This record gives sequence, C-alpha cells and structure tokens, in this order.
Amino acid sequence: MIAGDEQKEACPLCEKSGKRVLTFTVRSLLKSQLLPAVRGDRYSFCANSDCPVIYYERTPNSIFQKQDLKIRVGLKEKEEPKTLCYCFGHTLEGIRAEIWKKGKSNAIDEISERIGAGLCHCEDANPEGRCCLGRVADAVREELKLLDIKTDAADQMAQSKRGCCDS
Repeated sequence: MIAGDEQKEACPLCEKSGKRVLTFTVRSLLKSQLLPAVRGDRYSFCANSDCPVIYYERTPNSIFQKQDLKIRVGLKEKEEPKTLCYCFGHTLEGIRAEIWKKGKSNAIDEISERIGAGLCHCEDANPEGRCCLGRVADAVREELKLLDIKTDAADQMAQSKRGCCDS
C-alpha cells in the first residue's frame, strides 16, 4: 500500500496501482448473481485498459472482471461505444463526432450544468465511482489535438475540476 490521503493497492493481475472505490459502487454495477461474493469493504478500481480486472480487494475470491459487470466499462473496451460519462451517456465516439462537426465539444458544459442541477449519480453509475469530468476533459483535449483544432481546451480542463464526486 502507498501512504497518503487515498491509499492505493496494486491490481493482483497487472500489478498497477488502482484507486479505492466505495463498496456501494461495486455492488451497484456487479451482476446480481455475484453480489454474495462482495465480502470486503476495501475495493479498488484497476484503470489499466489492457487488464480485464475491474475491481479487486486483497481477500480471497474478491476480484471482479469485465464480464462480471452489468455495464461495459469504456476505459476497458477496444470496440465502440466507449462510454466516458455514465450518468448522461457521453461516449468517446459522440465527442469525436461533435468535434468533427462543430470544431468543439459541449460535453463538459452539458455535464457541468447537470451536475449543478444535482442530476449526477457517479457513485453508482461510473465504474470508477467518481466524477467523469476529468476523463471527459482529457478525451476532448486529445480529440482536439488529433484534429489539430486550436480552441480554448484549457478552459474546458479548468471546468473539469468542478466534479460532483471529487473530495
């Protein structure tokens, strides 16, 4: 474990450090027949896109993989759609199409408005158990960069810090 505000443990399969998630998040997204297997309360999310593990804990039989979830985990998928925002349905492909069409994306503004209205539920919708704005902003920035579109992506990134679930 790494000391700090948010303790991190390595994924037992890929050995990359994961981020802690609420057991509530794990229970919300697992297929119902696997719920009895949730025994611990210190699960982590593996963000390594090449690793099939989604959630893990250091107790026996406490590893859950892609096929164990009710939803697709965009970060782990090789094929479309790759969901970035689970509360409001923004995908990488949708953001890309919007940028191709308009030269910009309104995804960050739309998500921020809905967060302000109290409509997000990241803790039980997003497999990472936290606000998606950072990942969405990264995707917007990368897509703009790929298309060599000069916009004020820095402003969009600054807005991403207003996440609903970040503490």
